[in-house]
Order: sequence, then C-alpha cells, then structure tokens
Amino acid sequence: MQVFIRRYGTLIGFVAILVFFSVMLPGTFPTARNWLNITQQTSMLMVVAAGMTVVMVMGDFDLSVGSAASLAGIVAALMMAAGQPIWAAVAVALVVGLLGGASMAPWSAWSASCRLSRRLRP
Repeated sequence: MQVFIRRYGTLIGFVAILVFFSVMLPGTFPTARNWLNITQQTSMLMVVAAGMTVVMVMGDFDLSVGSAASLAGIVAALMMAAGQPIWAAVAVALVVGLLGGASMAPWSAWSASCRLSRRLRP
C-alpha cells in the first residue's frame, strides 16, 4: 500500500481536487472557459517545468531557469505596456532570456565540474 501511495499519490490528490471543485462549483469549475483560463495561466510554467525535467533527469539542478523566465516575462510585459508591438516584446524577451542563461552557464558548468571532481576522487 505504501508503494502504491508513493507512486500514485500525486495523481490521486489531483483527481480528488478536480472532483471536489467540480462538485462544489458545478457551474463554473468544469467549464471549457475555465479550463482554457487555467491552461493559459499555467502555460509558461509548463514550458519551464518541461525544460527543468530534462535538466533534472540529467542529474543537474539549476534554479536560475525560473528567474531567467520571470525576467523575460517582466521585460515582455513592460514593453507591451509601453505600447511596443507583441513581436518586438517577444523578441527582446527571448534575447534577455538567452543572455541571462548564457551569463549563468559558466557558473553552472563550474559547479557541475566541482561535483564531478569530488565524485572522481579516490
């Protein structure tokens, strides 16, 4: 039983939350408009989570991805609020994210090499 809960506990909790809110708010929660809103609100998080999954499967752990994504999102939002076209805001946000990631890459590589050298020592 403990192995079952460890393996499927998150899925069971997710289904329990869906059932609870569907029963408590039948007119608003299980609607197509609400599901579209939820997916739009979490789309950036899903993209970052997919990228971080690859990083974690490779055995690394890099928290700078979240801050770089947030910075890029803030830059895009500020540009759009200032009246810039969407394509320009997205382009500048991508460049900011790329520069942020590139500036953190040497630190991440150095940190990974330190961990590797500790593993290789007798």
